[in-house]
Amino acid sequence: LDMEHEFGKNEKIANALQQKLDALLAEREREKGLVEKLVDFFGLA
Repeated sequence: LDMEHEFGKNEKIANALQQKLDALLAEREREKGLVEKLVDFFGLA
């Protein structure tokens, strides 16, 4: 078992997961901003 290779594989997976997480968080932030805009627009605040 090549530890270096295994570690590299896990690192790739971890990086991919981190990118997915960042994308999800960015998406949620954008939706929150959208909701706030709608609330302002309709004067519901």
